Parts: sequence; C-alpha cells; structure tokens
Amino acid sequence: HIGIHITADLTWTAHFSYVINNTNRMLGYIRSNFSKAPSSLKRLLNRTLISSKLEYASSLRGPYREMVQNNSVRFIQSNYNRTASISSMKSSLNLETLASRRKLFRLCLFHMLFHHPYLRHDFTLPPPYNSFKLDHALKVGIPLFKTNAFFQSFFPRTSDEWSHRRSQSFQEQLSYYCIRLKA
Repeated sequence: HIGIHITADLTWTAHFSYVINNTNRMLGYIRSNFSKAPSSLKRLLNRTLISSKLEYASSLRGPYREMVQNNSVRFIQSNYNRTASISSMKSSLNLETLASRRKLFRLCLFHMLFHHPYLRHDFTLPPPYNSFKLDHALKVGIPLFKTNAFFQSFFPRTSDEWSHRRSQSFQEQLSYYCIRLKA
C-alpha cells in the first residue's frame, strides 16, 4: 500500500479527499496543541506534518490544497483575520505556493522522462518546428487536445511548460534540483 487511492473509474477524487481530510485533521490537532508556540516551531510543524502530506503525489492537481496551505499560514502567523492578505503572509514567511511547487515537481518528473533512454520516445512528441532563434534544443511537441480538461492533464500541460523554457540555464538548474530531489 503506497498511500495513493484510485477509484474504479480511474479518478483521483478519493485520493484528494483523503489527503485533504487527513491534513485538515492534523492541522486542527496542531492548532489545538501548539496555539501558543513560537512562530518558528509552528513553521517547522507545518513543514514536517502538513506540507509533506500535501506534497505526496502532488504533481496531480488538487483544488483544495491551496486552501489547506492558506490555513497553515494563518496558523503560523497567528493571524485569523479574514481581511488579512494570505499572499503577503506567505511572502513574509518565504513560503512557495503549492502551485509553484507542483509545477516544479511536474517539470522534474518530465525531466526524468525526457532524459530516460527508453521512456522519452514513448511519452514525448517531436516538435512540429524548432526555431533556432526562439526555441531551445530540448523542445518537445505538445499533444493535440480539444478540451481544456485534457490540456490541464499532465503531458500536454507539462510539455507546454517545458517547451516554453528557452534558457539552457533553466535546464541545468532543473537537472540540479531533480538530482537533489532524488537524494
């Protein structure tokens, strides 16, 4: 059992609801037992107990994950005022958004597929054109799609993000990050 829940109709709804419910329960427990703790301890608890649960299989899309992270930020800052800016609280804590972390994980997974000797040809398409002036040498083709729902799935979305990274330094930084992630 690896902790990923897939239903018979191959949707991720059960997994998302399990992760969100489990994380909300953990956040409630932390709130009740560590409400007077210093901000540094709250941040450590958030990183080890909340973020780790939210990031499990996080390259998949989950609509309620940002909501849980926003509640965690309010807990760390001890600011439950609904008019307070969550984005300014996140920036003061130097927390990445879950969306940016998911994007990085997706690109890292795509990087591993792209540089795999056998899987690259199974999961990527050659680009329809490659402009030496505008594109990079690692550009891939984007699968055709007719609906926005399909475009938001892993391969079309990540192929598009991958192909629009023009700098070679980005590819080198991503390689370094993926190596660190595996360790």
